[in-house]
Amino acid sequence: MARWLRIGAIAVTASAALWAGGWFVVAAMIDARIRAWAAAETARGARVAFAALEVQGFPTRFRVGADAWEFATAGTDGWSLRGARLEATLVPWDRATIALRLPGPHRLERRRAGDATGLDIEAQRPDGVLRLATGGRVGALELDLGQVVLTLPHSPLLAADQRNATIARLQIAIRPTDPPHPQTREFLALALRAEDTVLPRGLTRPMDATIRLADAQIALRGETGGGGGTAERILAWRDSGGVVELSRLELDWAPLRLTGDGTAALDARNRPQAALTLRVAGLPDLIDALARARQIGLAQAAAFKALAAGMSRTDPATGRREVALPVTAQDGRLAGAGIALMPLAPIPLPAR
Repeated sequence: MARWLRIGAIAVTASAALWAGGWFVVAAMIDARIRAWAAAETARGARVAFAALEVQGFPTRFRVGADAWEFATAGTDGWSLRGARLEATLVPWDRATIALRLPGPHRLERRRAGDATGLDIEAQRPDGVLRLATGGRVGALELDLGQVVLTLPHSPLLAADQRNATIARLQIAIRPTDPPHPQTREFLALALRAEDTVLPRGLTRPMDATIRLADAQIALRGETGGGGGTAERILAWRDSGGVVELSRLELDWAPLRLTGDGTAALDARNRPQAALTLRVAGLPDLIDALARARQIGLAQAAAFKALAAGMSRTDPATGRREVALPVTAQDGRLAGAGIALMPLAPIPLPAR
């Protein structure tokens, strides 16, 4: 009996030693691959940086932590995102699911012609999941951030102490299709849902300060090209007949409630072209609010309300009076219900 106990103890000890050795080997490989990826992206003109990188979690998991990290697109015109910390956790028995955490403040910046406009973001529940498809490709990125506090860029409409906005719950899902779907050519799907967004009052009049719901589902279809910079890929998508399909839009922002769908693209001069159908409830209340705010005159308000009443129909599902409003963008002009609203300039492409 004692002999078998000794054999068992030796086997357990050997197994533990092998596991420990294997864990540290894999941890070193993970560290090396991340650093190699960061170097490769930097060599292509982007910026991937972090003040510290560590792999922890022994003995049952691999938890990668990056402090003071930053990712920026190439060129003087582009985007950058940086944060206090990023954590990714992988367990050996489920290598297709990576748990993410983004604790602390983060900053999203838009760079253009040497100037940067930033948005500061901090989530109450900075949790997400990265799901991998076959071959290690990204299958989905799902973020459920709970309450989010945003610090908006400087604006003449906002006092320095009134730049915060809050979202009670923010959910984001990104699902690439690689390779693209053979029939629809869809290569990316996006979903965004924000509940009870409270904006600074200086930005919302005459609308309510709280957007109760903003929900959108978007699919990108077309060809993006196999190489080149961001601008080249956008042009390849445009020239292949690329389309942005808005399959669902819902906005509950008193006094309006809006739903819609449609498609958008770029024309040969990179101007938006689109065909959307919006169903709008609450137009009479909005017109009254605009009149009270003296943004339109009383005679205009009466005419607009009469026009809205003539265009409205009762939605059998909700019982609300709604106006079906076709919105188009074509030849550099935005129009609603056939009425020209504003010119549309070409969308500038990134420098690289």
